Amino acid sequence: MKKMILMLAAIMIASCGVKAINIEQPKAAVEDNSEYKSPDKVIVALDEIIKKYGKMDRATSSTMRNPESGAILRKLSIVPFSSEGNGLFEKDLNVAINAFEEDKDCAYNYSRVNKMDKKQNGISLGTFTGEDNNDYVIIADDDELLTYNAIIMEVKNADDPTKRDFYAIKWRKMPQGYDGKVFMITSKRPDLILFQTIEVEEQAEDHIEDFFSGSQRDKFVLLQKTAAMYKKEIDRLEKEHSATPQSNTNVRNRKLDEMNRMSQRYDEVISQMHNMIRLHQ
Repeated sequence: MKKMILMLAAIMIASCGVKAINIEQPKAAVEDNSEYKSPDKVIVALDEIIKKYGKMDRATSSTMRNPESGAILRKLSIVPFSSEGNGLFEKDLNVAINAFEEDKDCAYNYSRVNKMDKKQNGISLGTFTGEDNNDYVIIADDDELLTYNAIIMEVKNADDPTKRDFYAIKWRKMPQGYDGKVFMITSKRPDLILFQTIEVEEQAEDHIEDFFSGSQRDKFVLLQKTAAMYKKEIDRLEKEHSATPQSNTNVRNRKLDEMNRMSQRYDEVISQMHNMIRLHQ
């Protein structure tokens, strides 16, 4: 159960913000891929900061593809940046901040984090970067959150409903200028990683009482089972979609629509679990 709570906490930090931080509430999910909107202003603004101020010798960049289909499984770009002097960079930073604000309707999760007033031991801001919980990156640890600001946006991937595109920038003002990092990540949706990590079957019930009791325990167990059922259905639809020939467009589109509807229900259950954990802490 402790493992589950830690993973839920990690997901909540990544997608819902951190307690005691001045943070905007996440936006509702954009569930229908046919309504996908690319955050073009954000991408252009972050690329401009990388181009002008990026420290490419310290950057991390990688792409992992499915060897059979060539589809992107994971794409990671983390670029540190710094500026000497304030004027020019502040102009470009303001362009990026405004771009996030203007493009936030593209996102199913949008958070702006301002530096905290005092240290909160153990709190960090991070996100998954791959197919499972072994791939994880810290955006800002508890010390950095004292001095850094950050904006985070998650957008549903246009090509694969099980993936998301993650854009973030963190920055702080130094005596000689600014420094920070830009993050651009395509990876499996964190909620899917959550439920392949925690126990969602019968044996999880044996440990729920360590955290919940009474009707709350029963409700959480029911949510677990419901999420597990939805996930199995999503997996089935995903396999059927992949097995359907490209030429059979109608069937592929129907399977994709069913998968999106099931994903929406799954996300709603995950959100309820997040809220139960958050309110119980």
